[in-house]
Amino acid sequence: MDDTIYLNDYKNYWIEDTAHGHLIKICYGPNDKVLEIDCRWKNRKRDKNGRPIKSQKDVTVSHLK
Repeated sequence: MDDTIYLNDYKNYWIEDTAHGHLIKICYGPNDKVLEIDCRWKNRKRDKNGRPIKSQKDVTVSHLK
């Protein structure tokens, strides 16, 4: 593992879907601080149904026929 983050007094976490990946929120500490980690895909986005698909700019012309 390249990076490790230690959070003392961890309380809860939430994962939300975003248009370009996921947003992870972690509540910790005596004052309920919230750490947000914005995880984004390089070549994908969500379609109207919320499913991850390749971005149109990454689809070759042969796939559009």
